[in-house]
Amino acid sequence: MNINYDEYLSIVSFLYDEAMLLDDKRYKDWVSLLTEDFEYRIFMADFVPYSNEGPKLITILDEDRKAVERRINRLYSEYAWAEDPQSHTLRVVSNITVLDKANEIYTVRSYLILHRDRGDLKDEVFYAKRNDKIIKTSNGYKLKKRDVTLMESILKERNISVIL
Repeated sequence: MNINYDEYLSIVSFLYDEAMLLDDKRYKDWVSLLTEDFEYRIFMADFVPYSNEGPKLITILDEDRKAVERRINRLYSEYAWAEDPQSHTLRVVSNITVLDKANEIYTVRSYLILHRDRGDLKDEVFYAKRNDKIIKTSNGYKLKKRDVTLMESILKERNISVIL
C-alpha cells in the first residue's frame, strides 16, 4: 500500500470521529464532512449459489448529497415519523483497511456494527461492510462516496432511518 502509518491513523481517526458525530446526533456537523458530489448507497447481499463473483447485491438506497441533506433536515422537523421515538445509536467501526490511494482519494473498507434502541421496540443491530472513498482536502478529510452492504438478505429492522 502506498500510504504511511500517519496517513492510516488519520483515516482511522476520521472514521471514528464521523461515527461519534452520528451517535451524538450532530447531523449538521456530519454533513460538513461530505463532498458536494457525495454518493450514498445501501445494498443487501442476496444468497445465490457459490460463484467467484460473490453475492448478488440488491440496491435498497441510492442518494446524493442533496437527498442526504433533505433526510438530515427532516430529522430536525416534526415530519421525521420513522424517528419517533428518536433512535439511540452506538456504532462500532472496525477492520479499517486502506485498499488504495490515488490523487489524494483513499479507497477504504471497514466493518460496521450499529446498535439501535428506540425504547418502544426491540433493540436492532445492523451488521455491514462499508466501502468508502475519502478525499484529502486543504480543510481535512471529506467523505466522497459510501457503499454499505448489509449482511442480511432479508431486512429484519423496521426501517433504515439512521445513517450507516
